[in-house]
Amino acid sequence: MIDSETEGLLARLYEERTDFARVFDYLASRKRNSNELVVDRLIEEPSLEELGAKSSRRRVIIEFFRRLESIGAGKLIVGRGKRKTRFCWVRQVTMLEAAAAARAGKGTSPAEAGARSGPEQVDGPSLLPHQFALRPDFVVRIQLPTDLTALEADRLSTFIQALPFEARKGEQS
Repeated sequence: MIDSETEGLLARLYEERTDFARVFDYLASRKRNSNELVVDRLIEEPSLEELGAKSSRRRVIIEFFRRLESIGAGKLIVGRGKRKTRFCWVRQVTMLEAAAAARAGKGTSPAEAGARSGPEQVDGPSLLPHQFALRPDFVVRIQLPTDLTALEADRLSTFIQALPFEARKGEQS
């Protein structure tokens, strides 16, 4: 859930710039959440053509993501090599746009937007949420690709086994 301070910052962001409002509105139209958005895909989005030429769209979208980063909504990662410039979300996309839209009088509440969200992604692999009760008072939540391979599961298992600092029974520290 989005706290009221973040909701207020998002609403101001929505209200202060019409080009940012258009990006929020595009995000609101998406049917599924994604963990990251590739900037080049947004630039090619027909509903954002009204932001101007591709170079203008790129500038607006990057500035939009920098502002979201400054309020803690995610991280803008500049592409290097074959990796594209992308924005990795900390919170669900539909929750973000809903908070801003609701405060700006658009009428979508965060709860209504959250009802649309699902584990599948548009811009990446389909994800399936899992939870594991590690202790009676602690639940581990993780999202993994629906097509997780045995090799990837083994790698993840090896990683988790390396996390504890104390020695296991029969091992010296």
